[in-house]
Amino acid sequence: MAGKGRVEMMDEIPDGWRFYTADNSIPDKCSVMLIRAGQYYLRWFQLSDEEQEKVGLYVSGAGYSFHQALGKAIEAAKPFPELYKI
Repeated sequence: MAGKGRVEMMDEIPDGWRFYTADNSIPDKCSVMLIRAGQYYLRWFQLSDEEQEKVGLYVSGAGYSFHQALGKAIEAAKPFPELYKI
């Protein structure tokens, strides 16, 4: 992901996820959170508490830069499990 701009990196966020927030208030440290999007966001709230623990609503990534943190969050973003899809 090196050399890509923020817009290009945002395009790499997997389907079913969207950018939620970023924090770079500490020098040389950034964190980024993604949140489930669309039908997957709504479906998550229909899961039982036990299922919600298995299927995260958010994922995060940390790094020395926004690009690195977003890359880590994208790596952590897993598809909504087929078992829990409507």
